[in-house]
Amino acid sequence: LFFKKLYSVLKVSTDESADQDIAKLIKAPDKTEAEFEGLKTYAKSLYKVVVHINGSRGEYIFTENPNVFDDPSLPDKINRVTFENSTRFKTFTQKEPVNQFRIIFDFTTPPMFDFNISPSLATPINSSIDIVGENDVWVSGTYKKIGELLENRKNKQGWLHRNNVWDLFLWLGIMPIIFRILFLLQKAMPTSMGNLSGVLKGAIYVYVFFFLLNFFRFVFSYARWVFPYLELNTPLKKTNLHRLLLGTIVLSIVGTMGYELIIWCIKTLWN
Repeated sequence: LFFKKLYSVLKVSTDESADQDIAKLIKAPDKTEAEFEGLKTYAKSLYKVVVHINGSRGEYIFTENPNVFDDPSLPDKINRVTFENSTRFKTFTQKEPVNQFRIIFDFTTPPMFDFNISPSLATPINSSIDIVGENDVWVSGTYKKIGELLENRKNKQGWLHRNNVWDLFLWLGIMPIIFRILFLLQKAMPTSMGNLSGVLKGAIYVYVFFFLLNFFRFVFSYARWVFPYLELNTPLKKTNLHRLLLGTIVLSIVGTMGYELIIWCIKTLWN
């Protein structure tokens, strides 16, 4: 439904641009009024909103019909939806329209876990809104219409994909949790391990430290995967199970640390 509304908004802007350009046409002396009207009708037909849909398995749909979003033959998983108004114009005139837009919605999700990507960096976002033209009023008006339409559909998890969010979690929550686990590990070690060399004990602690660090890094990446920056709801999209699993993991960690904190406070106050 959203894409059909967006198509309608973009069509209005495209028709406005067409009317502005056609109004600049001047009838040639050797042309009749009927021929001139036919020229304007033809020119009007060059201004169309075009939709490109890319599926995850290489499917590609190119259409000027907004009802495509009701078509049951759409790909089960859509990676990208693009709206633009320059293809038909360029095809028939070999020129770029003076007022044009390209709006890209990229629904590809970040990898669940990748050592090559620093979690401190913002999630790469390939969605974009590009509007250019010689008419500043048309450009700003089109951008405003699109912005108003998108504003009402903004999700609440965008903060999770920003720069340095991982660092905040790391230093304010994860590191204290890891050190607490290492402390409990030390207390839980059997007395028989007391004969181990200090180097081997240190190696065990270092191994556990990095294991836990990568575990929390995986949970953070999993959260970004479960709550993408841009989300397309489809009948086949099953996010509730993943969100339940993520919530269970987070609540287990927070609940355990909360319990530890309460016990510590009680003991401190009691003593």
